[in-house]
Amino acid sequence: DVLFELAAGRRGDLREINGLCVEALAEAAGDDTRRARILAFLSWIRLIAGDVRGASGAARDGLRSAERVGDPALLAPAIARVAMAELWALDITPGLVERGVELEQRLGAPLEFHESPTIALARRLISLSDLDRARPLLEAAAGRAMDRGDEASRGHVLFHLIMLEWFAGRWERALEHARAALQLGEQLGDDQFRGMVLHAGALVDAHRGDLEAARAAAAEAAAIADAVADAIFPIWNEAVLGHIELSLGNAQHAAAHLRALPERLVSLGWNDPADTVWPDAIEALVNVGELEQAGTYLKHYEALAERSRSVWALATAARCRGLLAAAQSASEAAFAAFDCALAEHDRMPGTFER
Repeated sequence: DVLFELAAGRRGDLREINGLCVEALAEAAGDDTRRARILAFLSWIRLIAGDVRGASGAARDGLRSAERVGDPALLAPAIARVAMAELWALDITPGLVERGVELEQRLGAPLEFHESPTIALARRLISLSDLDRARPLLEAAAGRAMDRGDEASRGHVLFHLIMLEWFAGRWERALEHARAALQLGEQLGDDQFRGMVLHAGALVDAHRGDLEAARAAAAEAAAIADAVADAIFPIWNEAVLGHIELSLGNAQHAAAHLRALPERLVSLGWNDPADTVWPDAIEALVNVGELEQAGTYLKHYEALAERSRSVWALATAARCRGLLAAAQSASEAAFAAFDCALAEHDRMPGTFER
């Protein structure tokens, strides 16, 4: 119990926290209640550290322990952890998160952010570009967290609201959420969370054209990610810098930032395609004439988009297909791909990518 509490306090880098969890698991052999709780938390730590496969394994192992116990108060959080890990891996168990939401509703007791199947469902809806269904779930969760003084949960909900409103093109609202989340990060003393929020703010500012603010925030977020051994956010922070150069027409600089990022995501097992890494990297490579590599990335990205059913990914993948076809002087194919992209954009809010 002490080892797990030390891990849950999240002081130290992710490698140290992971080690505490592994040590606690060894002490909890045969105790499914303790194992379920430790493994659920460990899955999240491994996600942040970029070990998507390890996170999925821990979460599913924790769910098996929770199933043996049969306590809904243990099952609902275990399902939430599995659902989140499965989203990043794109290896989703049909009906699982919906079962978790039903359990959570029957419990009638509040669950913190990472233990809530409703939040896991909202995150999946964002990935699917179903933003109008996700928004009220997150806003209600933020309100409940505020009412009970759960500032850590409220902060993480605000982070997802930033990303939701970025996708929706409601950027001023996204920055309002970012300012509130940064204040919470300072109060909580949670550096890893502060780095997450700085990244989200940098992404919004880069799309708004406030490039100096975006560069500064991305640089600070990158320093924090390095300090806490975060593996995912360094990729996304580099992607913001690449997006800035792409926006300025600096093709070579953009490609230098973006060229390796899709391969880094693949190496981590990170398959959720709803971010800027893939389309920006493909566009940058097309712009510098690296058409073979752009085509390789595009084929993989299109497969992820189809598998995920993300409207945003389907739309941006089609645009990239049009860019590549145009660079290859295949005008008819390019126009067809751009028409496909526009048709997909009609199914979602937000005008920037359109």
